Amino acid sequence: MQVGALVGILSSKLPSATMVTDLTDTKHPGTMGIGHFFLAIDTGLFRDPADFRRDVVDFTDSLRATRPADPARPVMVAGDPERRNAARRKQEGSRLGLICWRRSRGLPRRAGRSGFWIDNQASLGVASSARCTACASPAIARR
Repeated sequence: MQVGALVGILSSKLPSATMVTDLTDTKHPGTMGIGHFFLAIDTGLFRDPADFRRDVVDFTDSLRATRPADPARPVMVAGDPERRNAARRKQEGSRLGLICWRRSRGLPRRAGRSGFWIDNQASLGVASSARCTACASPAIARR
């Protein structure tokens, strides 16, 4: 069985969700047509977990070492873009759009905080091309 078919069965048919590859499959009454499937595997039942982790690291390192078709875009494995973005956001901060900013203004108060921390050295304005990472509205940027 193809992996894609198995994923479709487990994440769409099992939870009675809409199968996106089947145009005749429509949303089931009372649902949003969205399905999820999570699988947890105890790798220790198959082999020593430390050996397994080491083999996975070796495998992913070999994938990353593959010569990319475009040298400007290195080969990455699952999690690499997220780790890169997390490091960049930790250093630079996250772009927050005007829509998200307006929606989130009351969150600190509801969470028992006085407000958002904003760098006193920075003035905020709307960035011309940057977009919010959550809602894609024009992003607030430091000037």
